[in-house]
Order: sequence, then C-alpha cells, then structure tokens
Amino acid sequence: MYGDKGLVAAVEKLRYSWKMDRTPSAISSFLLRRLGASDAEAFRELRLEGLRNHPEAFGSSWGEESEQPLAWFRERLEQNIVLAGSVDNLHLLGVAALGIQQALKLRHKGVLWSMYVRPEVRGSGPSRSLG
Repeated sequence: MYGDKGLVAAVEKLRYSWKMDRTPSAISSFLLRRLGASDAEAFRELRLEGLRNHPEAFGSSWGEESEQPLAWFRERLEQNIVLAGSVDNLHLLGVAALGIQQALKLRHKGVLWSMYVRPEVRGSGPSRSLG
C-alpha cells in the first residue's frame, strides 16, 4: 500500500497544499492560507454570516458571538489554526478552524470546531480543500 507511487504523490500534494505557515497556496482557482490576527475582521464577518444563516450547524449562536469585540476573534485566530479560501486574498469564501490540544500528551490531537463555505461557492472546490 505505501509503495503505490500515486498514493505517495497524492499525500505529498496534500501536505504541500496544507502548509501551516501563512504563505498562500494556489489550489484550484482560489488561495488557501492560514489566517492571522490581521484577518480578524474578515473572519468575524464570515463566522457571523455562517451563524446567522445556518444556526443548526454550530454550537455557538449568532447572538452570543455578535456581541464579542474584534479582539476576541483576533485571539481565536492566534490560538487556533484557521484556514481560509479566498479568490483575491481579501474576500473570504470559506473557513475551517482546527483547535490543537494544549496538554503535553494530547498535542498531537486536534478538533475541527468550525467550517463554513459561502453558498455561492459551494460545490466549486473550496469546501473540498478546506475539509
């Protein structure tokens, strides 16, 4: 199984595409990159859109998070790995957020705590790359 060159190539491509640095990677026709504190406003806008339009898909509520200051969203971006897809590197199309455990024996584990893709781009590639 591990000797299959096609599988190895696919894993290498996936590993390259999901670099955990802040360098945008071209995937399909959009950019996939890790968000940082400077992206807090765009992240807040997209997160609140998802909470407002699909409350059944989230553990949090729009009412609760809409009252949070921008600094709260900035902190979430700094403490988690949040990947986003965009076309112009400004307008976010979708996000996927991964929280990494802090305990020494659990640091190899993560929890996907959020994923949202704007309706107008669903089925066109971003959600497959984010998830």
